[in-house]
Amino acid sequence: MEKKAAAAYGKYRHIRNAAWQCLLDCGIDSLPVQVSAIAGHFGIGIYAYGPNLDLIRRSGLEPLLDAMGFAYADPSGRLMIFFNEKTSRQQIRFTIAHELGHILLGHVGADTPRGRLLNPTVEKLEEAADRFAVRLLAPACALWAKDAYTAEEIEAVCDLSPEYAEKRAKRMKTLRKKDAWLTSDLEKKLYRQLGLPERPEERGDGE
Repeated sequence: MEKKAAAAYGKYRHIRNAAWQCLLDCGIDSLPVQVSAIAGHFGIGIYAYGPNLDLIRRSGLEPLLDAMGFAYADPSGRLMIFFNEKTSRQQIRFTIAHELGHILLGHVGADTPRGRLLNPTVEKLEEAADRFAVRLLAPACALWAKDAYTAEEIEAVCDLSPEYAEKRAKRMKTLRKKDAWLTSDLEKKLYRQLGLPERPEERGDGE
C-alpha cells in the first residue's frame, strides 16, 4: 500500500489533462464522481478530524484543524487526507478533491515525501488544486452532454457546492461561446468511459 501511495505522488502535471487522466485511470464511469474511489485507487487514506484527533495531535498537526482539510505523508510515506466532517457533504467532496490535487500534482516538490505536509502555502498552487478539483468533479464534456450549464444544474449533476458550481458555470459559458468540444483524444476517451450519449458536435478543446 505504501509503495502504491508513493507512486501516486506527483503522478500528473498539466491540470486539465491531469483531471481527465485521473478519471480514466481510476475507471470513473458516472457522475457524481466518487472521490473515495479515486483515493482508494491510489492507496490514499481519507480520515475525518473527529475520530482521528489523537493521530493528528501526535503528528503535530493540531494547528491545521481550523482548515477544511489537509494532506500529509507520514514518516513511512503513507499518503493521508484529513477533512473537517462538520462541513457540508459537498464541501467535504471538494476538500478531498482539492487535497488529491496537491498530492497527484506533486505540489511540495519531493519525489517521495515522508513526514511532511503536502499543502503548499503558495497561492498559485492552492489555485491549481482548486482548478484540478473542479475539473475532476465537473468535467466540461459531461456537462455539455447533459446540457448542464447553470450553477443549479451543475450542482445537481455533479454534487458540487454552490460556490464552485457557480465558478464552473462561468467557465461553461465561455466554452459554449467557443462551441468547441471533444478534439482531445484524452477527452474523447473520458467521454466514452462516462457512457455519455453521442452528439454531432465533436469539435473543440473543452475542459
